[in-house]
Amino acid sequence: MVSRQKLAELVARALFEARVPPAGLRNRYVVTSDGKRFLMNTLVDERDPASFHVVLNWPTLLKR
Repeated sequence: MVSRQKLAELVARALFEARVPPAGLRNRYVVTSDGKRFLMNTLVDERDPASFHVVLNWPTLLKR
């Protein structure tokens, strides 16, 4: 058990940097049962979004 005096001496510090949106009423993260990892719902860098192409009616293109 930790004494009140010891708790008062402890200083909070960031373990890592994360861009987590405001939570509101729900947490945006969970901790694994062993306490070694976090799973976070974070913001993605929008500067270079991934893209993909959809090809419609592709079997017709194969017949050419």
